[in-house]
Amino acid sequence: MSTKKLFAIGFSLILLIMSIWVTRAQDSGCDPEVNTSAQGDGLFAEGNYAGAVSAYTCALQTRPDSAALYNARGNAYRHLENYAQAIVDYNRAVELAPSVAMFYNNRGFAEYKQGSLTPALNDLNHAIQLDSTLAYAFNNRGLIYAQQGQNELAAADFHKAIDLGHDPISWPTLNLSNLHMDTSADGVPPVEATVPPPVVAASDDLAQGQKAYRAEDYEGAIAAFSRAIEANPNDAYLFCERAAAYYMSGDYQRAVEDYTSAINLGHQAFHYTWRGNSYVHLGQNDKALEDYTAAIRVEPTYFNAYLFRALLYHQMGETDLSRDDLAQWAKGNFSQFVSQPTPESGETVSLNLANDQIYAFKVPVKKGQILTIETITAPDSTVDPMLVLVESGIPQAADDDGGAGINAAIKQFVVPGDCVYDLYLMHPGTVGPLNLTITITNP
Repeated sequence: MSTKKLFAIGFSLILLIMSIWVTRAQDSGCDPEVNTSAQGDGLFAEGNYAGAVSAYTCALQTRPDSAALYNARGNAYRHLENYAQAIVDYNRAVELAPSVAMFYNNRGFAEYKQGSLTPALNDLNHAIQLDSTLAYAFNNRGLIYAQQGQNELAAADFHKAIDLGHDPISWPTLNLSNLHMDTSADGVPPVEATVPPPVVAASDDLAQGQKAYRAEDYEGAIAAFSRAIEANPNDAYLFCERAAAYYMSGDYQRAVEDYTSAINLGHQAFHYTWRGNSYVHLGQNDKALEDYTAAIRVEPTYFNAYLFRALLYHQMGETDLSRDDLAQWAKGNFSQFVSQPTPESGETVSLNLANDQIYAFKVPVKKGQILTIETITAPDSTVDPMLVLVESGIPQAADDDGGAGINAAIKQFVVPGDCVYDLYLMHPGTVGPLNLTITITNP
């Protein structure tokens, strides 16, 4: 059979499969022209969990092997208190992506809510084994220990969740407080106190510091975090929070000192990565490279360490190493790259960050032009955007914005030569709506 005939048959099969997908979607009431994954995320954010289930079900018809979509639909079922169906979806997510700790955490929590404590504990232990920085897994395992009457283990897990920066911090703090009360939340039976209650003053100062940080009042944030540290001098999370405020204020040396304190109190990949970023600003590239590598050694699935090391390799002229690390970062995201039309220079477009998608834009530029890319979220938003600018598989610039509610931006980037950049917009943690503006000016 000729090559042309083989090609024609192959192409016809592709068209046939696509037509079957579209027909099935239409027959089930799904609109193939609608991005039902993003629609599901929007409905979920609005609290319309039944609508989210329907939208994710439509999305799964054309993407039946998306672990992230099964996880998302499982979350929606869980909010509907349909734990049995949630577990079915989490099972499929785990089957498709067995190395993602969050999927085991979610299944474990659903099993806990269903009253199946033994499989729940097994799943949460496995989640922690995969990702020792997953605060949610420690908090959820603490709930199981508390229900079993293992108060010391429960308290240790709640403290660990707080140290790791559980968002919201109020959940493990409340669970810890419940260990010292006659009644408790979420079905946990009364237990006797086995550890001292948390320092209320430190919690108040932490909340004040986080509020000031989101308002970009870094001086106020540093003052509040310092008071919290004075009350709890062995809390790695507090040092990490103050380090972030120092970093955002431009005091990179003090950021290094606080990240070092956090590392000494309980080293995490996040601490090494952001100390590495601080070293880059101080021009100490060798120390930065050591920290990024340490982050990957401590937690191989903390993929942002690969991204920032790729940026550093690019600055050092190590092109192949930079490209390899970016590929590793992209591979680990378990997200779908979704092409978007590039807005005109200065035009603002509204987008909705989805939990399994990376928006991709093509940005043509000329040598010497100045490129500015900005995201804008609502003042009270918890959306956590991230920008990565790439040329030929090598990252040129990135901004992880500094946390939820802070706008990511790449500003005044001078284009070194004619090219077409790939711009990636995603979120490290929290989905939701935002605006994006790309501005290109001539010198």
